[in-house]
Amino acid sequence: MAKTNEYKRREITEPILCACGCGNYLNRFDKKGREKRFINHHHPISENGKLILSKKYKERIPTPEKHPAWKGGEKIQLGYVKILEKNNPNADHQGYVKRCTLAAQKVLGRPLKKWVEVVHHIDGNRANDKNNNLLICSREYHNTLHERMKLCKIFAHK
Repeated sequence: MAKTNEYKRREITEPILCACGCGNYLNRFDKKGREKRFINHHHPISENGKLILSKKYKERIPTPEKHPAWKGGEKIQLGYVKILEKNNPNADHQGYVKRCTLAAQKVLGRPLKKWVEVVHHIDGNRANDKNNNLLICSREYHNTLHERMKLCKIFAHK
């Protein structure tokens, strides 16, 4: 009996290469003794280089619109309202653009120059994106504005 248990233990922990061709190793058997060929979510790759996803896995991946947390492509991050616009040149890595940037682009009729032009909220409220509250300026001028505002607050309290 002892030999068969040792053999089973060794067989369970015996590493094999993932069958998808990624080069990673996995244990041949899972904890319940079932044989495995792939690391979780690794699937065989077709001739054109795209993954072949199982039907079960495809059903688990909802489209963004069907996800229960979907809010219409709008989110609030650090006080800024961001809107999903993947094709915008000022979009972040997830495809979101600040609503104030979109308002400024609409007024200018062109995209803002990235890292050069910024939008300043006059009242300091990042969610207030009305045209009369936005100032399009260079990054240098924007930094100067905030330094002066900070000094005004310091001297106003004394």
